[in-house]
Amino acid sequence: MLDAFITADAVCTVGKYDLECATKYWAVTIPPRSLSMLSELFDRTLQAKDAAEAQRDALLHSVIHANTNFAAASAKVAHLTTLLHQANAALTRERADHEDIMREYVVVREKLSKIANGWKSSMSGLGTCCMCNAPATSHIDPCGHLLCRDGHDYCICDCGSFLAEVGACSNHVAKRRCPFTSCHFLIETVRHHTNPALDIVSSKNFVMTDAEEYCTNTVDYADFIQQALHRANRQV
Repeated sequence: MLDAFITADAVCTVGKYDLECATKYWAVTIPPRSLSMLSELFDRTLQAKDAAEAQRDALLHSVIHANTNFAAASAKVAHLTTLLHQANAALTRERADHEDIMREYVVVREKLSKIANGWKSSMSGLGTCCMCNAPATSHIDPCGHLLCRDGHDYCICDCGSFLAEVGACSNHVAKRRCPFTSCHFLIETVRHHTNPALDIVSSKNFVMTDAEEYCTNTVDYADFIQQALHRANRQV
């Protein structure tokens, strides 16, 4: 019989036209039942071939899509790497600037300390503030109590508040009174004593305050850059 020598592989290599020719050629010897089985086998083979081609096309589309995603991911990684290098360079510059500022800060602070010591020595002849024992810069008539320049020359109202303006606090109208606890003299005059060293110390103190704020802001910015680096590293 035909089933004995015609296999599925042989059918796969035969076109439909060739099959028809072979069928006509073998029509005298092929039984109708075998011919029907051969046709069904050929149809199933074509269907399997179409399904395999469809699966191949789907896999090819998936590969192309995966390659596109990989290219996009690679570009994103390259961009993040560039940002990371830029952030590292910025952090290095900020650290170098911060170290330079700190060195200048130490030098200026030493100079300020020397100036302050000289100022205290120069003001020692006048005496100390009756409120805080700081070097005095003014004295009160008629009681003669001494006051510093750090706020205690603003005399206190009878209610205990500092005077917002000459002669009164923000809630009361009262005469200026000596701030010393046990003193009850009303102030006639506050005589201020000027000293060049004091002016230098005051100006240097403002400069050092600005320097301290700048150093603090620089440290905060460096911390911010470091946090950004950590986030970038996690994303990469």
